[in-house]
Amino acid sequence: LQPGCSVLDLCSGEGGAATYMAEEHGAKVVGYELAQTAVDQADKKIQARGLAGQVDIRAESISRIQAESGSIDAVTGMDADGIHYVDDRQALFDRVHDALKGGGAFVFKAYAPGMKPSHMDASAWEQLKEDFDHGMGWDGEDAQSTVRPTGINAETYVDQLKKAGFRDEDIEVVDLNPMYS
Repeated sequence: LQPGCSVLDLCSGEGGAATYMAEEHGAKVVGYELAQTAVDQADKKIQARGLAGQVDIRAESISRIQAESGSIDAVTGMDADGIHYVDDRQALFDRVHDALKGGGAFVFKAYAPGMKPSHMDASAWEQLKEDFDHGMGWDGEDAQSTVRPTGINAETYVDQLKKAGFRDEDIEVVDLNPMYS
């Protein structure tokens, strides 16, 4: 990241990554975060650090990103699990690819349910999946199975990125499990 570069931050949360990129690298950041409470916290952080002209976190879905073609230097998502829930993930990846300048980067980290972390024993993993399903309302009589995302795995994401125009040689999937061992 260079001073003055433009960054689109997906699933910005409370603005930690966005404010870091602005403070440490001089980036101009527009972020998208669905949770209004997180956006409110991000706004407080932005104001307290004097970054109001440099960081803008919007309370909108990442499926509604707005950027002119070829206008963004980098697209990030430090905890972009929200990518799983976008109605049309392919359209999102298409818009990201279109928004990036030549040589721009799209880097995101998203936990992929169904992939047991190498450091976790099997019983803890089963409990985590059960708790997650319950917390998301995907179990029991009132399960909202239509909300449960599909195609959440590295292979599907790589295929969608390729369809969006990202070149095979520029796509890298990194397994972060060893970091937690």
